[in-house]
Amino acid sequence: MITITLSRSELALARHLAHERIAVTGPTRTNDQMGHLDKSPGARETADINGVAGELAFAKAFNLWPDLDSSGPCVVDVTLPDGRTVDIKTTPVIGGNLIANLKAHKTDFLALVECQDHTFTIVGIAPTSEVEKPEYMEPIQGRIVYLYPRDQLTDVQWMMNQHPKPTLKAVVTTLS
Repeated sequence: MITITLSRSELALARHLAHERIAVTGPTRTNDQMGHLDKSPGARETADINGVAGELAFAKAFNLWPDLDSSGPCVVDVTLPDGRTVDIKTTPVIGGNLIANLKAHKTDFLALVECQDHTFTIVGIAPTSEVEKPEYMEPIQGRIVYLYPRDQLTDVQWMMNQHPKPTLKAVVTTLS
């Protein structure tokens, strides 16, 4: 697991981007980690801010560029150096599992990030095709979701080492 602390400016960026996404996608948008089911004032906004902050933390951990687009629903949160894509699921539930909406996700991987205040722990990652298997469909609070056990997640650092960022030499060789 990797722990990342976001700066105040990074948290401000997360807050701004979350508000923009909420304004564009509206009240019908669902939140995978169930934050939308908490009816207390500000719970939905907090879940969305945590989600964007988790995306920024994941990108920061691996020196990647996050998706900063707020013009519509976000499909890909981060693209890895080898071109594969990740949808990051952020939760304030420490020790929880990866939870994703029951839909076809358009990314190669789903990643679980835990948040506490401005500190984020990247728990692990799993291929989307693995998470979307019928055996991981579970009813939670009146709806069916994919619930993937955290102990089955792959360590992200290990995975990144298996697929290192292409070197300039490799890129030049590929293009020639």
